[in-house]
Amino acid sequence: MKCYNLKKNECYIKFLIISILFYTYLTSDALAIGNQLNFERITNEDGLSQNTIRSVIQDKKGYMWIGTNEGLNIYDGNKFEIVKYNKFKDKGLSSSNILCITQDNKENIWIGTKNGLNRFDTKTNKVQIYKSNDCDENSISNNSIRVLMVDSKNRLWVGTEYGLNIYNYDEDNFLRLCKSNSDIKLTDNRITAIEEDNKGNIWVGTKDGLNCINKDLSNIDTYFQGGNSYNLTDNSITSLCVENDNLWVGTLKGGINKLNLKTKENIIYNNEKKEVLSNTITKLKIVNCNEENKMFIGTHNGLNIYDLKTEKIIECKNSTCDLKSLSSNVVIDIYQDRTGLIWIGTADGINLYNSKSFFKQYKKTGDENSISSNIISGIYEDNDELLWVGTRDNGINCIDRKNRNQVIYKEDKNEYVWSVVGNENDEIYWNTSHYIKKFDKSNGTSTTLDLPIFSPRILYFDKEGYLWIGGRNELIAISPDGEVIDYKFILESTIGKLDKVILTIHQDKNGEIWFGGNIGLVRYNKETNKIKNYYYEENTCDGLISNRISCINSDSKGTILIGSDYGINMLDPKTEKFTQGDESSGLPSNYVYGILVDEKDNPWISTNQGICKLEIDNQSIIIFDIFDGLQGKEFNLLSYFKNKNGEMFFGGNNGFNVFSPSKFKEEDISTNVVIKDISINDKEIVDYEDLSLKHYENSFSINFFLPDYRNLGNRAFLYRLKGLDKEWNFGLNLNNISYTQIPPGDYTFEICSQNCIGQWSSPKKVNINIQTPPWRTPFAYLIYIIIVSMIILFLWNEFKVLESLVKQKTSELNKELHENENLYKKIIKQEKNKNNYFVNLSHELRTPLNVILSSLQLIDKLNEEKSCIPKEKIVYYVKVMNKNSNRLLKLINNIIDTSKIESGTYEVKFENVDIVYLVEEVALSMKDLIENKGIELIIDPEMEEKMIECAPVEIERCIINLIGNAVKFTDKGGKIEVKLFDLGQQVKISVKDTGIGIDCKYHDVIFNRFSQAYKKSTEEYGGSGLGLTVTRQLILLHEGDIELISKVGEGSEFVITLPVYRNTHVESLNYS
Repeated sequence: MKCYNLKKNECYIKFLIISILFYTYLTSDALAIGNQLNFERITNEDGLSQNTIRSVIQDKKGYMWIGTNEGLNIYDGNKFEIVKYNKFKDKGLSSSNILCITQDNKENIWIGTKNGLNRFDTKTNKVQIYKSNDCDENSISNNSIRVLMVDSKNRLWVGTEYGLNIYNYDEDNFLRLCKSNSDIKLTDNRITAIEEDNKGNIWVGTKDGLNCINKDLSNIDTYFQGGNSYNLTDNSITSLCVENDNLWVGTLKGGINKLNLKTKENIIYNNEKKEVLSNTITKLKIVNCNEENKMFIGTHNGLNIYDLKTEKIIECKNSTCDLKSLSSNVVIDIYQDRTGLIWIGTADGINLYNSKSFFKQYKKTGDENSISSNIISGIYEDNDELLWVGTRDNGINCIDRKNRNQVIYKEDKNEYVWSVVGNENDEIYWNTSHYIKKFDKSNGTSTTLDLPIFSPRILYFDKEGYLWIGGRNELIAISPDGEVIDYKFILESTIGKLDKVILTIHQDKNGEIWFGGNIGLVRYNKETNKIKNYYYEENTCDGLISNRISCINSDSKGTILIGSDYGINMLDPKTEKFTQGDESSGLPSNYVYGILVDEKDNPWISTNQGICKLEIDNQSIIIFDIFDGLQGKEFNLLSYFKNKNGEMFFGGNNGFNVFSPSKFKEEDISTNVVIKDISINDKEIVDYEDLSLKHYENSFSINFFLPDYRNLGNRAFLYRLKGLDKEWNFGLNLNNISYTQIPPGDYTFEICSQNCIGQWSSPKKVNINIQTPPWRTPFAYLIYIIIVSMIILFLWNEFKVLESLVKQKTSELNKELHENENLYKKIIKQEKNKNNYFVNLSHELRTPLNVILSSLQLIDKLNEEKSCIPKEKIVYYVKVMNKNSNRLLKLINNIIDTSKIESGTYEVKFENVDIVYLVEEVALSMKDLIENKGIELIIDPEMEEKMIECAPVEIERCIINLIGNAVKFTDKGGKIEVKLFDLGQQVKISVKDTGIGIDCKYHDVIFNRFSQAYKKSTEEYGGSGLGLTVTRQLILLHEGDIELISKVGEGSEFVITLPVYRNTHVESLNYS
């Protein structure tokens, strides 16, 4: 060890120095740097319709209603719903320029605008508009609504630009109280403020005087500037506020008049006395701040906060370089919600201030006597309760907290002060990056110490009075008698980096010294000189969490608390067991800067994301951030201290915070979750009490919000669907929860929220019944049982008749054998018919061929004989050959067409044709042939014209076949009738003759080419029998039908039925 002696002889001129020091105290321009407020801003960039905030209220459900110059904003902490004037919508307001808002006990929101009064029904979301009507004395007196107030009797008072009005709920109209036409004569019709005092009297401020109307509306007292009573400083009243027996009156140019309603005394606060920032008062509001009432005073030049108990005033103004200051100096409205949050409406958005915060903040202001920098490092409070604060870029400051928080001493300008400490002799030490200084309070001077250390980082006094100094690859200690001891061997015991830095030193209750930095954790026993090193090990959950240690502390039980860049450790020195904690355990950030322990052994931890408190007893973590009054979310190394009174100090980049953990209240306002609606299949259900859903409505979303606007970005929820979820689910910053495919049954949705001190609210419950589908009801199961029973009975019967079925099967086989015999006979018969057909066909082919050949032989014979053939003979032979050739050609065509139709290759072209004209033309073309045989032809259509979809060539062919058959089998003197009938969607064509007729037994086979109706007739009259077969096939291609009506000796009638339009396209027909 190396030892150095620093003991020097010093001369003290105590009396002179102390006198100078106290003189400096008393004569300095004092500046209160404490209690400076931080505000959170909400502007149009966050969703507001416009930044000029005219009015703010919170309704009974917890929604915030915010009136602006461009619309009404309904805010739930997650999003803004904006309502404006819209002439095309029933839900629109009378004007988008909102001036005032209030709520009555009927859950109506009343909205005053520049063009009428609006009543918003929160149950139906419908808006009713009230406007002035000169012809109706019960209408509102003026459309410019300036003030709305609901008194203790639930009377709605409406102040307008021209007169005061009281709304009559029963008759839905207004009672006008105007200066000129009312029993109650107001000082002026231009109403600016309305307030009710503790006795039920209504105070009305106008632009020309103050009025007091008694609760029975039977009398009015008026007050003016220069009057006998109160003597106001200005007649133009801007705001009224009642506080116990005092009426606070804000004026346009005369500041504030505090009227004592008992003593009739008037106390004046104005800018001339430096009591308020401006004489133009815009809003007065009594606010409860940690059980102490304070008057918030809005002006055109900032915000004043007046402590009614201490009569101290705090000033808050906009600072362009401070985003936590007021967004605008023009304060328009002030409102405190149910959680104590203050909503300050300005000309540039909303400013939120948490009145329940117990954190005090100190930061640099524009005054030269304020703290030198906001970037705080070391903090220490001496025996005289003077606070020594080091900064990173502008030296050290000494603050007298007892004397208006004056900064009474500054030194080392532009220097980085790492740490500040003091000993029992009230000697103050601090270090920069290059040297260490000692301040002697007895003479008010500082001395730079000559020490063998070049880059000090941390100073620490142990219980024995040793000053430990750690730095970069350096560690020494100075004994109380000035001996310098080198402890570099402790650094050399560590492994790892060559550049080893000590950033924190702590002595536990057993006297052991603990070191931390980038060297892991080092444990040193001064008595035994024993060193124990602890390092981070990968994949372990019970070891050191990181090798970069930022702070070390211990509680009364001896537990060592270790902060690092990756969370915290709790070490039991006896068992050497570590407990780890990080963001996954609930820490706001893994980077820990400082740890202090309160009297209940609860650690308070500064991090990169605010301060948190570890509740050791209930194993919970309470997180605080800027909204709770912190200087900012980020704090700094070595910037934490706990004084002898238990107060804690944490410094960051925007000043430092001071608070007393003992004053932290465990009881706080607990806000229950509000269910907005339940969405099912894009349908919103608002009335969700004992909700019953159909079985197909088993997927739904529950929308909710938390009417606690503190810590909007750090809201914790526990929720479950009781009956489905076995455990509570945890979520952060939620606004809806969805469930899908929930089985039928009874469920209870429960959700609760955590407030800012870690307490959980009572669960909000919604009973949900998902109905059983019809196929799973008891009645359905009864039907299933009956059906199953019937099936079993049926199967039983089937088994019972099995034997009879065997017998029946035997009988059926015998019957089938008999049928096979009949089928065989039928096939034989068909083969005979085919043979007959082919015999007839051969005969038909042979007959014309024989005639043609005979004629040719005769002609050849005459030619051989060289005899002259008469012309008449040649003509006769040619006609004979031509006639038989045509007959042969027709027969062959019929055979070919029949085969094409049956094979599906026959092409048919359909057209829209006048069927009447077509049939008439065909019949008339055969008239000469028919009459030459001595047969009468009658054509009798029922209609003159009928268009149908058909193939005219094929229909013509069918008609020719039928008429040709009629001519063949009708004797001379007979008659042939062709008729047409219009059946609407069908056409019927009839060809009837008086011929020989056809026997009934041949009607079924007449159209079969393999069966000719009667052979003798064919031989007698000629024909192959293929004409009717082709005709039927062509008619079927038209999706029509042909039938035969005939008796032997009475003639025959063939009836064709054709559709007007075909339904399908028939490609082919198959005949067997």
